[in-house]
Amino acid sequence: MEVVKNFVYGYANKLKEYLATKEDAKDENKLSTLNSQLQDKFLRSDEAQNKISDLFLENTATAAEYEADFEGAED
Repeated sequence: MEVVKNFVYGYANKLKEYLATKEDAKDENKLSTLNSQLQDKFLRSDEAQNKISDLFLENTATAAEYEADFEGAED
């Protein structure tokens, strides 16, 4: 899920950069709309990731395993 989140975030940033550099923008309104849609999808992706994390943490045994795995990855 993190890969999708990073892709969408990167794409949204590239679109913002493009919008900022576009001088005579007859399609600017359409691009702004697409940018808003991307931001909405990014927000919903983040919400889905949080729900998935919450489901993992519902079971205390799973929560302990998840926390141990997370701490192990930090080391």
